[in-house]
Amino acid sequence: MREGIFIAVMFISTTLRAAFGFGNALLAMPILVLLYGLSTATPVIGISAVIIAGVILIRDYEHIQTGSIKRLVVSSAAGIPLGIALLRGKFESELTCMLGIVLVSYGIFMYRMSELHSRVSLRASYIAGLIAGILGGAYNTNGPPIVIYAVLRGWNPREFRATLQAYFLATGLLVTAGHWASGLWTARVMNLCILSLFPVSLGLVIGTILNRRFTSGTFHRYMTVILIVLGIIMIIQSIQRP
Repeated sequence: MREGIFIAVMFISTTLRAAFGFGNALLAMPILVLLYGLSTATPVIGISAVIIAGVILIRDYEHIQTGSIKRLVVSSAAGIPLGIALLRGKFESELTCMLGIVLVSYGIFMYRMSELHSRVSLRASYIAGLIAGILGGAYNTNGPPIVIYAVLRGWNPREFRATLQAYFLATGLLVTAGHWASGLWTARVMNLCILSLFPVSLGLVIGTILNRRFTSGTFHRYMTVILIVLGIIMIIQSIQRP
């Protein structure tokens, strides 16, 4: 039963990631933590995220926004060690709740101001990257700060997905290396990664088909809904933790 839930979660979360470029960890982590615990769920999602990003980039690498990627990766690299140190800390609930509130607030702002497309400078990538690195090292939730930055840059669906995957691949390798060095790559983690190969592969195919059908307008409308829903999930998740 537990393995069946795991397979379903990996399929649904991967489809979301392949379609929109992010969201698999935010969707999968709360459930996998309940099933296997944080120290197992975190490296499993970390490894699968690297695989997903690599596969997507094989086809979409030409859409990467290279200027932003360099800055995001460098600043995230500075935050990842701190995030890994927080993995067994006491601040998970507070950080999760705060990030959830930010996502809901920004999603509502996007919905009410859909005609407004702000443009932030490349320098904002350093702030987004640092925050994302801390959250990624600790809880595999480095997506939200990067997503908000990407939306404010006004990228189209393929640029959005490709650039996020380039970022997730680069930082994911750093995160997974940190997890390995910390002794988190256990036999159970490896077995779950093998079990996830089929649902992840299927989710990649379906999610890619969906992404190709988005126009910029529909993509940003869906993004608004996803940000709000994922923010609510994170707030509920933080309240339920002791």
